[in-house]
Amino acid sequence: MQNMIKGINIQNEWCEDPQIVKKQVKEFFQTRLLKSSEVRIRLGNIVFQSITKQDNCMLTKSFSEVEIESNMEL
Repeated sequence: MQNMIKGINIQNEWCEDPQIVKKQVKEFFQTRLLKSSEVRIRLGNIVFQSITKQDNCMLTKSFSEVEIESNMEL
């Protein structure tokens, strides 16, 4: 058994022409996938504070096993 799309509804008309179906499916997914994938949460007029670039670097830098062990003793 193969996965396939036999036809699609285009403007309230059923179409089974393989070339038209292929074109419509391709256009649908191109439109969906080209949209920004960035998640934007909106909470009214709430403004969130941002961290500095320095803080970001400190938070995302690699750490060593020694650092972990020394912090576990605290």
